[in-house]
This record gives sequence, structure tokens and C-alpha cells, in this order.
Amino acid sequence: MTDNMFNDLDIIYVEALRVNANIGVHDWEKQIQQLMFVDLEIALDLADACRSDQLADTLDYVAIADTVKNLAVEKHYELIEYFGETIAQSLLQDQRVKQVKVTINKPAAIPDAKKTGVKLCRRQAI
Repeated sequence: MTDNMFNDLDIIYVEALRVNANIGVHDWEKQIQQLMFVDLEIALDLADACRSDQLADTLDYVAIADTVKNLAVEKHYELIEYFGETIAQSLLQDQRVKQVKVTINKPAAIPDAKKTGVKLCRRQAI
């Protein structure tokens, strides 16, 4: 799941989050919501949460999922790349988050393909 981008960091992940999104460049896509699957890997130091057993010392993955779902419908996105970047930048607003990987699978993009999508990796600005 992870690669060397996340060395020495802990990971919170969400896999295959079902999201209905306002997305696409074709006229017909602008009239409907489309099913997407979003994977997130969020790198941060979880040592405090491991010691305290308190939600305040980690990220609430339910809140993260809700944020992604809300972003998906708050506006129309032409490209899944832009949607992914919006998700990444939203997650990086929390200074505890050091790096994120956002994978978006758009199943209807190519009917004969098992998966089609993008993977974006972003880090906290130094």
C-alpha cells in the first residue's frame, strides 16, 4: 500500500471510499453524479494518539470521509486530477499531516478497463 515516500511516518488510510461526484468534461457528465472510489493515505506522527488513546491526538477518519464526500458535490469538477488536488490540499491544511496520497478510481471512464484514475502525492510545504 505505501512506498518509501512515507518512511518514518505513521499512516491513516481510507480505502475504496464510495463517492458520488459532480465530475467530467462531457456535456452528459455535467448533468449527473458519477461514482468514484477514493483511496487516501495520510502520513503523520501518531505517537501522541498511541500513548493517549484520545481522538483529539489523531485525525478523525469519519470526518475525513465526510470532507471528501462534501468536496465531491460542492461544485462541478472537469477533471479527477483537480478533484484529487482539492482533496490533498484540504487534508494538508492540518499541519500534523506531513504527506498525502490520493487515488481516485473513475470506473465509468473506460468501460473495458478494470480501473481508470489518478494517483497524486503531495507533501506539506516547508
